Amino acid sequence: MSSIAGSKSGLTWAVHISVLMLVLLWLFPTVGLFVSSFRTADQISTSGWWAALFTQERNMVLRTAPADTQKQEDGLFVIDGNIFADNDESTDATISKWGVSSRAIDDYVPGDTADMGEDGRVTVQANGDYRLHSLTPARFAPATT
Repeated sequence: MSSIAGSKSGLTWAVHISVLMLVLLWLFPTVGLFVSSFRTADQISTSGWWAALFTQERNMVLRTAPADTQKQEDGLFVIDGNIFADNDESTDATISKWGVSSRAIDDYVPGDTADMGEDGRVTVQANGDYRLHSLTPARFAPATT
């Protein structure tokens, strides 16, 4: 009889493990719903809730300042500023890649200069500072991402 006291049967262990598994199965989607409640609709539709637990990269379409802000410097027509500030975005962001077309949003890295043909050349820095210059007056301000 002394060998029976203090030991649990295999059935008791099976019940405890089964209950633990059911609790974890219930908890997983509940945590997912809770995390999703803090995310925007765009974030929810483009990635799973578990992505919120890690650093995120996001693609943004931003435009330079309008053409009427250009000034003439040394024979060039120049538009410059900060791409984030010009679009009322947080200036805490950092650019890792950028492009001048929605078809090629990652053609350039910060500091590169993109040749846009007749529309001039644009250089974008990691902090969002940009300089767009052209030999002819700008008709419009191209998009950068």
